[in-house]
Amino acid sequence: MNVFEVLFDIFLYPGILILNFYLLVFGFMIMASSFNMPCIEKNFFFLLTGMGKGIFNMFVGVVCFMANEASWMNRIMGWALILAGCIFLFLSKFKKMSDACLLYTSDA
Repeated sequence: MNVFEVLFDIFLYPGILILNFYLLVFGFMIMASSFNMPCIEKNFFFLLTGMGKGIFNMFVGVVCFMANEASWMNRIMGWALILAGCIFLFLSKFKKMSDACLLYTSDA
């Protein structure tokens, strides 16, 4: 019975499905930037800076509030991403820390 309800919701609200897909892609982008993957370095360099990562995390956190009628899990993850974004912004602005500096400096 629940399968038909889910299929009905997909056809009735296709935007929720598209928004959840984007959240999945953005989540993979955040994880890939944490591991300093080459695809992020080539295509999404802003995710390797503290300021870019902070603003992007805050953006994804706000999008979490719009997905799935803002269930309690989306609200928790949204606030967690906004908090993480604020921490990244603080560290990049006041502590002068960024992943890009760590990538391109060598000790040898």
